[in-house]
Amino acid sequence: MAEKHARTEKTIMALGNFDGMHLGHKAVIEETMKLARDAACESSVFLLEPHPLMVLAQQKEAFLLTPMAERCKILSEMGIDHIVVETFDRDFARLEPRAFVAGHLKGKYKVKGIVAGFDYTFGSGGKGTSADLKSICASLGIGVT
Repeated sequence: MAEKHARTEKTIMALGNFDGMHLGHKAVIEETMKLARDAACESSVFLLEPHPLMVLAQQKEAFLLTPMAERCKILSEMGIDHIVVETFDRDFARLEPRAFVAGHLKGKYKVKGIVAGFDYTFGSGGKGTSADLKSICASLGIGVT
């Protein structure tokens, strides 16, 4: 079930698009659920809708492999506790990497840990890298895998 806010103060959150649910996506989800169990937290996934390319590149074609409702169903069936769907618009696109992590992930969703793929990018212009994510999270007391 998709929701706007995770209903927990202790969550391990997976970050990504999770379109097409390939083996790399499954590994991120499985690691998220394992870390959540080990830390007595709940598991969550953070998704953006619409896809950033539809806003930034004004790409109107349906290029997604898996519609959002189906992605949420798959994630729920895999055992994820919470699926957070955030609206992606021009204002959201302007968030700097630190503002996204501090304001949204820690401030709004109270994450204790984050799991993301090696090629995950975030923040304005996608300029936040996995190294940036680790550095920002370390300064905020958030674990990253």
